[in-house]
Amino acid sequence: MAKRPRVFELDEVEAALRRLGVPEDRLSQTVSFMRLVVPLVIARAGTEGIMVAVEDAFREWGVDEVPGFGRGMAPSIVQWAADSIESYRAERTRLGGT
Repeated sequence: MAKRPRVFELDEVEAALRRLGVPEDRLSQTVSFMRLVVPLVIARAGTEGIMVAVEDAFREWGVDEVPGFGRGMAPSIVQWAADSIESYRAERTRLGGT
């Protein structure tokens, strides 16, 4: 079975960004920004958007069914993302950020 991307392994993300040519002095900031962008994109896409993206990708790969991913999982993933963004916003507000 193919290994899925390890997007939560920040060392691996940093190494991949380094291979893509991100300058050393920008790596930390880029990884930090990615940690915000991932849940933001998921939350904005919503349950239906996530399902369309996943189902389209698997169809393009010639896979009829998304193994281990049912429609019932998408709402939890979207809610995790929305909660993550809300926690971030609350923390920024508490700390006096915008």
